[in-house]
Amino acid sequence: IYQTQGDVNIKTGNITIEKGSVHVQGAVLSGFTVESPRNILVDDVVENANLNAKGDIEVYGGFLMDKEGAKATIHAGGNISALFATNSTLEAVSGSVFIAHEITNCIVYAGDKVIATKGRGKIIGSTIRCAHGVEANEIGTPLGVETSIFLGVEPKDLSRYTERRKKLQGVIQKIIGALGQGQPKEILAKAKPEKRQAVADLLKTRLRAENELLQIKSKIDAARSTMRKSMRARIKVHRTVHPGTIINCFGKTLKVDSPLEYSQIFYDPAEDKIVVNSI
Repeated sequence: IYQTQGDVNIKTGNITIEKGSVHVQGAVLSGFTVESPRNILVDDVVENANLNAKGDIEVYGGFLMDKEGAKATIHAGGNISALFATNSTLEAVSGSVFIAHEITNCIVYAGDKVIATKGRGKIIGSTIRCAHGVEANEIGTPLGVETSIFLGVEPKDLSRYTERRKKLQGVIQKIIGALGQGQPKEILAKAKPEKRQAVADLLKTRLRAENELLQIKSKIDAARSTMRKSMRARIKVHRTVHPGTIINCFGKTLKVDSPLEYSQIFYDPAEDKIVVNSI
């Protein structure tokens, strides 16, 4: 374990180690970076700083960032835990995010769950993406501050398909912009003789792209259908879900217009919609 004797600041500089874990016996101040191939433990707060660990990140204080903190990222291969998080970007790739008191104006990604129940347990004005659900005491505020939760995380291979789809759509749009929209035979017939071969090559490229798009759509639809049937992610709220909260799952959206008390929210594949039950 590499230990500091106080804050990570201009005296220590950035900390990057090749083996073991890092224990910061103080705070991580704005503008600095701590990287570890295992775990990171911070005794105080993390300001507008970057933390990157392949294991867990545990902060005894919290993530106290301002608007500039949006440029900083807390990235862990495992779990992230702290008392509070403000204006922070938290990424727990394969683990969960545990915040005791408040998650305020944050962007949070969890490969497992987001849990806020040990203290005040509030999620306010944040965007949460998680694979297996959220558990909190309160979501949103009585003032209707928009808070978004996305249930379910698409597999990496599906993300690769969606990226390829965007690229193919871009290719098709460029060809349509150059040649116009219409049947290939009509476009080829209108082309000047000296440009006909080049036009024919572009039309073949467009046709290949369109065929690949159809194949990708079929694969994406099949994968999402499987995910819908096996979806188990749930939102469990021990007190109140306030108006202004938006729940998203598989293209379905639930906008909370009136307070929900002691609720469980999840996607029901049989009804193909997001439903609300009492705990």
